[in-house]
Amino acid sequence: MSIRIIQFIRRLYYYFLSDNKINGSPIISQPIFCSGYGSIDISNDSRIGYPKSPKFLSTYAYIEARKKNSKIIINSNTTINNGVTIIAYRDKISIGSNCLIGVDVQIMNTDFHKIDSKDRFNNKEPSSAPIEIGNNVFIGNNVTILKGVRIGNGVTIANGSIVRSSIPENSIYNEHKEIRLTEIIS
Repeated sequence: MSIRIIQFIRRLYYYFLSDNKINGSPIISQPIFCSGYGSIDISNDSRIGYPKSPKFLSTYAYIEARKKNSKIIINSNTTINNGVTIIAYRDKISIGSNCLIGVDVQIMNTDFHKIDSKDRFNNKEPSSAPIEIGNNVFIGNNVTILKGVRIGNGVTIANGSIVRSSIPENSIYNEHKEIRLTEIIS
């Protein structure tokens, strides 16, 4: 059986398992499981999954707009590699145009549980804050982007980084040190 047929069957399987659907017609190379009650808007010329990257046949994309007012927006000409997880709990996650997102990236705008152990199991709503990723952003493999972060235009985020706070435009971020592009050029 050819890889194309296997991926077609896998994409179909996850499509029917999903309880939410994508608004738009992006290029889908890898299965996507869509969940939640909010909206998932992906531009027609964006791509989910990449055949010539790791985990193409062994993972799927998980995209969830959990609550009714949750929104995920992926703008034009953005490529998202294999095994991505994007979860908007209550607020919005917005990804700009012309972005490249690596393998196994996680973008989540909530902690999912209360941090204080006394409140963890009492069904109180966890905090949530929007995430905004600008245009022309490159996010390396195995990056985690947490709630409330704004990533400026032209940013590069190094592999394995955990992004906890906002990053100004035209920066290279490696979790331990942020470098402005002007510092590299001069």
